[in-house]
Amino acid sequence: MSRKARLTKNMGFIKQLIQETELVGMSEKEALEYIEVKLGKSISSQSYYRLKKQVRSDPIRHAWLTYYAKTGFVDHYRDRLSEMQMIQKDLLKMWVTEISKADNEQDKYLMLQIVRSIRENNVVLSQLGVSLPIISSMKNIMDKSTQMRAVG
Repeated sequence: MSRKARLTKNMGFIKQLIQETELVGMSEKEALEYIEVKLGKSISSQSYYRLKKQVRSDPIRHAWLTYYAKTGFVDHYRDRLSEMQMIQKDLLKMWVTEISKADNEQDKYLMLQIVRSIRENNVVLSQLGVSLPIISSMKNIMDKSTQMRAVG
């Protein structure tokens, strides 16, 4: 089977691999190596760029990006906020556990590290809290823009 025939046969899989390489921001060299490992065969730089152009112009990809721009980033933001809140709770539990020990049993270095971590986490949580209204406003603007395009 010729190289072109093999490429055509695996076109969908190769495009999926190219999307994966773009998602994580691989360089051309990294992407070609990744594709070769996953596909079991190499593709040329020319084929890579031709297929990459096709992948970027795919309407399904644009629909996914539009969805992510409207909704996915909000979910991502909420997930990060929940993670930081969980970390804060765990840090506070660690602090209470250590502070509850007798003075001669307390690990002062650990307590200092916990306090630093709590302080750093508070800064991030504050930044996330300030960002929430901004993100909400951005989402509302995008939703209104989509509605206006649908009507007009």
